[in-house]
Amino acid sequence: MEGKYKMTYAIIKTGGKQVKVTPGESIFVEKLDGESNDKVVFDKVVAVYDGKKLHIGKPEVDATVKATVQKQGKDKKLIILKFRPKKNSQTKAGHRQPYTMLMIDSISFEGKEHKAEKIVEPKTTTPKKEESVKTEAPKKEVVKKEAAPKKEAAPKKAAAPKKAAAPKKESPVKEDSIKNEVPVTKEEKTVTEDVKSEATVNEEVKKES
Repeated sequence: MEGKYKMTYAIIKTGGKQVKVTPGESIFVEKLDGESNDKVVFDKVVAVYDGKKLHIGKPEVDATVKATVQKQGKDKKLIILKFRPKKNSQTKAGHRQPYTMLMIDSISFEGKEHKAEKIVEPKTTTPKKEESVKTEAPKKEVVKKEAAPKKEAAPKKAAAPKKAAAPKKESPVKEDSIKNEVPVTKEEKTVTEDVKSEATVNEEVKKES
């Protein structure tokens, strides 16, 4: 507030507290009746500073402070915990303190009304620096290298002709197998023929019966 507004302030009584107020600032006080944009006047002023001298009341000063209600709200929740040892009991509760947000409009003292006035600070002009002339360095010419010619691909080799399959060799009959064959005698041949004839006769007899 010191850098933006004149140092005119007052100390008022509200909600059992003394609050320092300055025109143009927002303050939080104990809840007051009213809605947003309602006007509030404080006549319990303890002291006033008009920018030159501090006036202290005995107990109050003949001055008034005007304000505008901005909003009604509640503060952050406080947890209240009571623990009773050796009794196996405890209680837990929460509390949110209501408040009223005010905008201080003006302070009236000795027939003068002090409002928020912005201090106009003189502008200081700083001399401009001379623009330095930038000298651009000559760009280097980039010589592109020609790509080397591609090598011709070597001709593919002709496939070699396939070899003809060699003829299979006939395995000669071993002499041992020939030697092992047993010659059949004439008597054995006659016996086998007699057996075959008896078998045919038996079959014919069965058919007739």
